[in-house]
Amino acid sequence: MNGGIGLLEKLIDYTVRRHAVLASNIANAETPSYKARDVKFEDFMEGRSVKLLTTDSKHMTGTGVDGAGGIEETETTSPWLDRNNVEVDVEVAKMTENALVFQTAIKMLSTRISMIKNALNT
Repeated sequence: MNGGIGLLEKLIDYTVRRHAVLASNIANAETPSYKARDVKFEDFMEGRSVKLLTTDSKHMTGTGVDGAGGIEETETTSPWLDRNNVEVDVEVAKMTENALVFQTAIKMLSTRISMIKNALNT
């Protein structure tokens, strides 16, 4: 019963951590030699495996997503002259996407808690 809540909790923790890293990138947009960083999505999975079901021979196979991961530098092909590779527009887009994931996870967690409360009240 708590499996879903635990996964949503990890997803919320991931988005909070990623928001801090992306905000740091924007804050250092003009720092010479600063390299943009990001948090790997696989980091929040912490050994959880996502099994893919193949019901057709044309389906792609996959063993899942495992890994500890962490914060990593973002690779860009054309860093600025000061060797800083932060592109503010890209970072803002990532923050917007991250905020949507956060809001969705909060809504799902709220719904899950409401369902549990309703089940206990009946």
